[in-house]
Amino acid sequence: MVESLIMLYRVTVNEKEEQLKGMQVAENQWLTLEDNELIKAYISGEFAAFECLYNRHKGGSFRFILRQVKDSTSAEDLMQELWFKVVSNIRQFKGESKFTTWLYQMARNLMIDRFRHLEVVSGVIAETEAREEVASDWRQTADTDLVQKRQKAALSRCLQKLPKAQLESFLLKEEGNLTRSDVAQITGVSLEAAKSRLRAAYNELRTCISRVLGENDD
Repeated sequence: MVESLIMLYRVTVNEKEEQLKGMQVAENQWLTLEDNELIKAYISGEFAAFECLYNRHKGGSFRFILRQVKDSTSAEDLMQELWFKVVSNIRQFKGESKFTTWLYQMARNLMIDRFRHLEVVSGVIAETEAREEVASDWRQTADTDLVQKRQKAALSRCLQKLPKAQLESFLLKEEGNLTRSDVAQITGVSLEAAKSRLRAAYNELRTCISRVLGENDD
């Protein structure tokens, strides 16, 4: 009898372990899917797929809004409105473009509707990493934390000085991780114009950051 109970217990434990593994697999399976696949799964009734989609893009979309509206409360309101519109209109997404292009176009339109003019102003810029060309020229091995803090402060200061068209293009590229073609589509300009704005933004940032860091060394 005791041996039978022990065997039953072991079977029960094994079944629970398998169930937990199955739940973990079910959660992790969404992480490997592309955005369009997550959308199809969500439309089919898998809410966890949308949760994964939201977690994947909430950070970038919030920073994109925050850095242009300055006020965190307004940014949070716009963020809620943005994702409410995503949920409301998700069935209209046909997958002809990337989800991020659709998402950031919607975010941009919301800000234009809210403020009538897309006012790119100096904002609350936090936890920013200077990436690609902007950061690479100032990477150092010694005093890494201090160097990174100085670079972040310099980038924050210099972003505030960019013309609004350049800043918007830069944020779409960096926060949205969008291609130059996507940036052109969202901002309604030609590909060459988008490339020109991005080149100008990176050049302005390089010059400004170099100057600011040089001032700090004096």
